Amino acid sequence: MQLIGAVGVGATVSGHGAAQSQNCDLQVNPDANSPQQYDTVQGAVDDASAGDTICVTAGTYEGQVVVDTDDLSIRGTGNPKNVVIDGGSGVRDAVFITNAAGVTVERITVRNTGGSGDSQESFGVRVVGESDGFTLENSVVEDVSEEARATGLGVDAAPGPLPTVSPSKATISGTTVRNCRIENIAATSDSPGGDFGSKSKAKGIANHGDVPGTTIVQTTVTNVGSSGSTFGRAVTLTEDDNNVGPTDFEIRQSEFSDMTGTFGNPFEGAALFVGEYPDFGDHVVENNNILSTVENFPDGDPPQSNNDVLDAPSNYWGASDGPNVVNGGGGSGSAVTKNVEFDPIREGEVNNAGANV
Repeated sequence: MQLIGAVGVGATVSGHGAAQSQNCDLQVNPDANSPQQYDTVQGAVDDASAGDTICVTAGTYEGQVVVDTDDLSIRGTGNPKNVVIDGGSGVRDAVFITNAAGVTVERITVRNTGGSGDSQESFGVRVVGESDGFTLENSVVEDVSEEARATGLGVDAAPGPLPTVSPSKATISGTTVRNCRIENIAATSDSPGGDFGSKSKAKGIANHGDVPGTTIVQTTVTNVGSSGSTFGRAVTLTEDDNNVGPTDFEIRQSEFSDMTGTFGNPFEGAALFVGEYPDFGDHVVENNNILSTVENFPDGDPPQSNNDVLDAPSNYWGASDGPNVVNGGGGSGSAVTKNVEFDPIREGEVNNAGANV
């Protein structure tokens, strides 16, 4: 991957010359006027080769982007808030990475799937198949809504029960989310029916199945869930049908706040939800501002829960005396289940936690 050079995340870089100065292989801009330039991101992706860098200038680019080429970089050339991929209505995934390793999306805002058209599940960015080493960096994912399931970034090694995606399993390793802001993710019906029964879920970053080595750093996830969501969750780590779930994950220097739902306190809104599987591997959740519940499911004293213990030291829990242990005392901060190891605690906020995009 070619380097962008000395340009800050919030800097404004515009014009065709700016893109050329960043060693781009292909260029996208709203006013494309040469064979080397494209007016859609998908057009550039379709013509790209493995290892290419696609530079995208400021503008709003409507329609889904599907990437199935290895080692492709899609990079905004200026402030990421001004370089927008808008999925529009009737699109399940605004950006869809399928069987493509080493893909990077950076300095981009991804927004508005507008609903999939079948009221089941929608994503801002979705990663499936053999897609190791995906990176989302210096980017924003926002305004994703759907009746049953809405997800900002989904890393889905065991997809289903969606009508357009095979339930075949994969391993997706080495996902990195760095300096990203994920917000305004909402499920709109608390009784969606169909394959999803009576519960709807809004998720900021969802890791499902055999997903080892995910790193989330300096990232903000906020405003996930709504009055129609049964659950709102910032980060989820959930198992497949064989009780294999994400392992060896690291979550650091991030901030999670404003998760809402209708299920009932304290579990309607969670900064982190871990499903029911026995081995988390060599993992850590540390140096974060955790302002919503952490649920290592089901709630119970190890080994009663059949889950590994979640290692979550040195976090700020919204109060100087630490988290409140569900049915077990503790401090006055965010709730945690009994199978979370949270000592030592931070008495004040973690400086510089969260994104600066």
